[in-house]
Amino acid sequence: MVLRPVASDGLVLCYHLVGGGVGGPVDLDIGTFEAQVREVAPLVRPLAEVVATGKGVALTFDDAFVNFHDVVWPRLQAQQLAATLFVPTGFIDGTHGSPLSTAPQLRPCSWGQLASMRDEGLQIGSHSRAHKNLRGLSDDAIDADLRDATVRLREVLGVVETPLCYPQAKWSPRVEAVARRHHAVIVTGGGVRVDTSRPWRVPRTSIVRGGPGLTRILRWPVEPREWLADRVRQWRP
Repeated sequence: MVLRPVASDGLVLCYHLVGGGVGGPVDLDIGTFEAQVREVAPLVRPLAEVVATGKGVALTFDDAFVNFHDVVWPRLQAQQLAATLFVPTGFIDGTHGSPLSTAPQLRPCSWGQLASMRDEGLQIGSHSRAHKNLRGLSDDAIDADLRDATVRLREVLGVVETPLCYPQAKWSPRVEAVARRHHAVIVTGGGVRVDTSRPWRVPRTSIVRGGPGLTRILRWPVEPREWLADRVRQWRP
């Protein structure tokens, strides 16, 4: 029998790399990831369902490195787990550099790989076009960046309804107002549970090397470290 963690409902988890070979907090080792997948598997639901109902756990991944295709997706497929991958379209097209400044050598997925995973059940979301801090852009520039990304995803992958993940997890009420023109579901940071009344402000909890274990995250309604990190992130330029 699987014991249901007491605070797991309405939780959105955020991953970046698994076994990426770059080290650092966002590069989780494969063994840890596999153990987490086994632990959370009974609770996993599609992002849209978690946002709409406040029930279950959603798995989300940022940046669309080829590492996701090679390492992460096969392990999720083996468990038949739903997941969302947030794609910075300029990185895929080669017009913009790596979203992870500490690992410029990491390659992106190809459009063909993204299409194949989409056909296998992966949800594709937008991570903007240029992966810039949207707070530093004008309203028109934000609008153009987000619009271009959604158009590209639609043209190449046939994706019509795309959730958005803010680049660098930075946003403001002004950014949010522009983003809502293009996206009904928008994820941020924050380390708390989903508020179903605000699908345009969905908090996530980052899973990092050396961070609190998944068991603790599942059981606590707030992850203090992530909550504080998000406050600092929004305060900085």
